[in-house]
Amino acid sequence: EFNKSRQELILDQMCEQGYIDEAARDAAKAEKLLFTDTDEYRIAHGLTVAPQEGEDEGSEEETFTGESYTWFEDAAINEAITLIQEERGVSRETASTLLYNSGYHIYTTLDPDIQAIVDEVYEDPANFNYPSAKGTPLDSAITVVDPYTGDVVAMAGGVGVKTGRRGLNLATSPRTPGSALKPVAVYAPALEYDVISPGTVWDDYPLRLNSAQTGGYPKNDPVGYKGYTTVASGLQRSVNTIASRSLEAMGYSRSYEFMTRNLGFTTLDVRDLALSPLGMGGLTYGVTTTEMAAAYGAFVNRGTYSRPRMVTRIESYDHSEVIVDNPVRSNTAMKESTAYLMIKMLRSVMSSPGTGARYRFDGMSMAGKTGTTNDKYDRYFAGFTPYYSAAVWVGYKDKAERIDSGRVNPAAAAWQMVMEKIHEGLEDKSFFDNPGGISSVQVCADCGKLPTALCAADYRGSRVITVDCQTSALPTEECTCHVEVQVCVNPETGEARLAGEFCPEDTVQTRVMLEGREFLGLPGYEVTLEDGTVTTSRPIESDDMA
Repeated sequence: EFNKSRQELILDQMCEQGYIDEAARDAAKAEKLLFTDTDEYRIAHGLTVAPQEGEDEGSEEETFTGESYTWFEDAAINEAITLIQEERGVSRETASTLLYNSGYHIYTTLDPDIQAIVDEVYEDPANFNYPSAKGTPLDSAITVVDPYTGDVVAMAGGVGVKTGRRGLNLATSPRTPGSALKPVAVYAPALEYDVISPGTVWDDYPLRLNSAQTGGYPKNDPVGYKGYTTVASGLQRSVNTIASRSLEAMGYSRSYEFMTRNLGFTTLDVRDLALSPLGMGGLTYGVTTTEMAAAYGAFVNRGTYSRPRMVTRIESYDHSEVIVDNPVRSNTAMKESTAYLMIKMLRSVMSSPGTGARYRFDGMSMAGKTGTTNDKYDRYFAGFTPYYSAAVWVGYKDKAERIDSGRVNPAAAAWQMVMEKIHEGLEDKSFFDNPGGISSVQVCADCGKLPTALCAADYRGSRVITVDCQTSALPTEECTCHVEVQVCVNPETGEARLAGEFCPEDTVQTRVMLEGREFLGLPGYEVTLEDGTVTTSRPIESDDMA
């Protein structure tokens, strides 16, 4: 009480002497005094809070007297402090003090019904029962976003019942996403800049060989290389070589710029301007589930990205003043045609033989992408419906350990559990219709060019496929990869080899095959090895060379 009287006396004197006006004086008087020996002060200034009676003082988790905050409340408070800091042009410490002592009313984007579903899944550790070999419990995070506004409607920053306030929130902490990054870092920008189309064909073959030519980089999972592959198939099956070749054709800088400028990513590092980080998701720090959910939401929203938000506005204690107004902030991230093609390709991931096929649920249109990092230290899934976009990370919170979950992707399984419950009773809407700028075209599945009669006569069966492509990137050249050759067929085994002068006439057949593959002889094939030398010797055979 004496401190309050002295505060008001000094403020009155400052006003009388012209240092402040009456409005500033009255506003200062209205502020609550915050004493340094209280938990409220320590929370506001990021200091350690004294443990409650019976709590372990050496615990790494912050323990708070009073009621715990939810994961959403934690993140909303952090966002509110940032908004006040930006609006008032003050330090973060001052913004925190204002937030905790001014009686502000904070309006958020929380959907209580959806948050209840998230809590039901995430508060039950049995849904994440994949402990490490050392017994470390699996952790996870999820963010659910309205793709049309960027509104975060629900969040969980860890597994189990949350206790405490302002602790580590895994939903807003960067984690490596693995191949879940490919759609936003590689395929969307490469489509946008007409570097590729869904019908573009790359050779599923190592970009680099080791000096012994017994292994290559990047490796696929499962291990192996299958030769000529379309971009659409490469995305569906998460083929690392196809993403890597698309990225190298586009350039690292354009990928990085697309993510940071068009899709709002803030957690990238300049060291991520490389093949592994952008092409396969092995980022220096990672991305947050909030960033990923919002970025994937741009596909649903016709190519328009909406910055994720949890706070819509902050009002004064008596509602007389809007302290911060935080409207929807959107920008055009890509053409509608790019978003349309990305949705079509990502929908195929959720159908066989796509990597996410087992995680779809009935009664709703959906699309998404799985992700796995080296040694399975992280598993990821980002996906969307016409209603919501959500991203999930799973891993071990404090150290990298292998996730032994068999054939199950725990991140995709958590996404399925949450999203299926969210969509119960909702109408199965379709994604948006063809916006124009898309053409259906026949191409050769082995080179991506316009097919000829030879493509249809391939000995394996017709290689002519129909794909949707952006009109601006339609092929204009005809296939040259198919050739007609004479082969000698062993009547007992059916094995075929190029016909020579000693082949019996009745064993010689005409076949259409791919030029340059094993059974036609291999021309010089330049390969740059890891030591920088160039070799023209025989490359590793892909599975389709036999």
